[in-house]
This record gives sequence, C-alpha cells and structure tokens, in this order.
Amino acid sequence: HTGSVVNDTVPMEWYFKNKECYAARHGYGFDFRRRPPAGDVDLKVSADGYQYEIHWIKLAAVRDALRLHDWVFWIDYDALFGNLSQTLEEYIDIAERNAGIDLIVQDGPQLICPNAFLLRSSAWSFHFLNEWERFGRMPMHGRSKMWELRCFNCAVVDHVLSTQVGQSLRNCGESASHVFLLRHLLDAYGFGHYERSRSPAIGKVYFWNAGDKGLRGFLFNVNDAEQQRFFAQPDLYHPGDLAIHWPGTRKDNAVMRAFANEQGPGAVGCEQWTQPIVDLEEAYAPIGAGDGPALYAPAHVVQAFVARFQAAELVIRCVGTERSWLLQMLLHVMTGKKATFDILMGRGLSELERSKAWEHSNMRLFESASIASLKEGMIYDFVYVGTRPTPLPECWESDMDAALCPPRYREELISEIFEGFARLRPGGVLAVPYSGCQVEAPEWWQEQQLAAIKAVMAGARPAGAEVGGGAEGEETPSG
Repeated sequence: HTGSVVNDTVPMEWYFKNKECYAARHGYGFDFRRRPPAGDVDLKVSADGYQYEIHWIKLAAVRDALRLHDWVFWIDYDALFGNLSQTLEEYIDIAERNAGIDLIVQDGPQLICPNAFLLRSSAWSFHFLNEWERFGRMPMHGRSKMWELRCFNCAVVDHVLSTQVGQSLRNCGESASHVFLLRHLLDAYGFGHYERSRSPAIGKVYFWNAGDKGLRGFLFNVNDAEQQRFFAQPDLYHPGDLAIHWPGTRKDNAVMRAFANEQGPGAVGCEQWTQPIVDLEEAYAPIGAGDGPALYAPAHVVQAFVARFQAAELVIRCVGTERSWLLQMLLHVMTGKKATFDILMGRGLSELERSKAWEHSNMRLFESASIASLKEGMIYDFVYVGTRPTPLPECWESDMDAALCPPRYREELISEIFEGFARLRPGGVLAVPYSGCQVEAPEWWQEQQLAAIKAVMAGARPAGAEVGGGAEGEETPSG
C-alpha cells in the first residue's frame, strides 16, 4: 500500500510528500502516523505542557507494519530523502550476507541512531519491540525528549550482551549516564565502536558503519557550522547520502523546505517532489574548500589513526597545554592497544621524571624540541607536529625581534613537518593543527603556524633542502 495516512492532518507537507514519493518510486508501502493507536503504547507522560508520548509513535507504527510486511523501514518525520535512487534492498542484501540478521541500525561513536532503522518481520523483532517498551516503562526521575531514543539503545545493547556474553541489563533508561554506561559495557566486553566497524553482525543486529566509504548509513544531520561543533565531517550529511535529518527544535524551517524543492505549478503529483537540492549550501557547508580534502579536528585524526593500528609508535612535539590535552585523548582511545610514546619536552628533565613516565605510560621523554634531534632510524606510525614546546632561543619574549622571529617559527615548522614525513612508516599519519590546540598563543604565532602549513601544501621545502634529492628516479615527499 502507498500513501496511507493515519490521523489525517499532514503538517509541513514537504516532509510528507518527500517520503510518500520516495516510497512510490520504489513500490514500497508507506504509512504516516501522528499518534499511536489507543491501547497500543500507553507511555503518555506529560510535563511542562510537552507530550512525551509523541516520541513513542514509531514503536506502535513499526509494530503494526511488521504484521503486513517482510521488512519495515522507519524514518523520523523531520528527515528528507536526498538520494531518491538509492534502494533499501541494497542495505538488506549486504546485511543478509550474515545469517539471521533481523535489525539493521546505523552505528556511531555515541551508539545507535534510532531515527532510521530496518527491521525484519520475525518473532525476535516483536520481542525486541517489547524489550524497547519495557525499558521505556522503567521508573525514572523526570523525562527528556531523548526518552525513546536512549531506551532503543538499551534494548540493542541488552541483546548484544545477553546473546554474546550471557549478561543482561537489569536497569537502563533515558539518562545520559546510562548512555555512557552502555558504551563502557560494550567496550569492556569487546564490542566497542572500533570492533563493531570491523565485525558489524552481532547476534540479530547488523551495525551499519555510517562512515563507510561505499554505501553510507541511512540518515545524517545537516552539515552546517552548528553540527560541525559536535560531529566529525564523515558523520554529517554529504550529497549522495540516502537522507538528511534536521536535529533542531524548529522543524518548520526554510532550510529543509528549500532542500525538498517543491516544483512549480506545471509539475503534477510526485513530479513536484522528486528534485531535492542535494547540495543546498545551508544544508551542506563542509569545512574547507569544496574541491579539497575536509579539515578535521585533532580528535578525528586520532580516531582515524587508531582504526589503522593495533600496535604503534608515536612521537609528539607540542607545547605543554596542548600536549596534556592530546596525551589524555591518545591514552584514552588507545586503551588495550600496544603503544610507545616519544615526547619532545623542550626543557631539562630529571631521571625520576623519565622513569615514572616510562613506568606508568610507556613514554620516553626527550629534552629537545625538535624531531630532527632524535636518533637516525627512529621511525613512527603517528607524528604530531604542534606548537613549539618552548620559544626559539633567539626569540625569548624579552628581546624578541618582531620582524625576524615570526618567519623563523614558520621556517622551523616547515623543517619539522618534513622531518616528520621522513620518519613515517608507510601508511602512517602525520597531524599538524592549523592553529594551536588548547593553546593561548600570540596571534602572530598562530598566523605563522597556518602560513607554514600553506607553504608546505604549496610545495615549499626546508631551507637548504635539495629538490629531488633522492636517488635517481625516486620522488621526495611533497606534503
């Protein structure tokens, strides 16, 4: 069946028509719900004038649809299909290469996105919906608009732990602390985000890697400046993705209406709603040039690095505050992996300081501030070239030459970047922040940091370096 409407009124028509026409294009059934049927899901808690039961419509709607169809795809109303040619069967076919899959969810570092998912009609699926509802009924102090989303995660994690390690969740609900605990439990039992990306089929659930280079996930938030504060670029909308989601509170907004792109009076029926503007600037404004690689925060670079290596050697060259922040993050994300850290401190060190660092964190401390000072043959999987640990000797603040010192920092950074390239193993990662991370450095210092990176990308070489200095026929690093 197509175009079935329950409870008549259709708010913000562009959301409705976009989905109805996508379903019609592929011959899918389509069902629109504004409220659950009486007696189905009675989680009707209201507070401060907010009707929390509206969030449980999806559970009732999916439960009804499973009685009529082999597979059911739920998508939230505040979403629009962008790639109208993409079929749902392709997701199902890939997941079904693993026997016994009944639920396909979009995975992520913050656990599962319940705003869009595929569920097969089976006895297990009805049981899963019952468990989702059971977690929703657990007593809580207060409610939030994340109620049904977090309880969905409770049901998924409970299935993973109960089927794989024989442990069930005795209590789980909507609080943010429970979400943190769920991530911790999955990590502790070997089902963390990295492990799920490598082996996505666990029990009856297929965890779709949203950042997959081939077919990406179901649904992504708009790729604007607001969302870029919270998510990595690969975790936000790109043209070609199946659907785009508006995470803000005001659903009736000009951005999503413009994306849906209703055609003029000459268009009839679904001709009016099948030309979404998939590269709408307000919905897709990635950081950096459109024809260049995306710029990533250091946390995202590190996450990409961790996915590559189970054992690694790292060298870090940056100032104290930046170093503390970076090491804290590295030590956290590399838990369970074998890692050796070489830290360039740029100051004198005591033997006690050296021994404690090695004993507690596998860190070797060096007094130098330059990668070039390390012994020849020391090769790394990860090189971080950040803000210089200490001022250049000739540029102490008291007698700094305002005309000469800034260029000196730029020249030194270029040399450090090339020294880092020379010490990288094949497939390794070199990270250079385009401004000091967690550092209140002078503006001119930040400017020179960015100038050095631009110079390297434009083909600059360290002073005195020979262009093409390798053996005949070999290429030198180009940055």
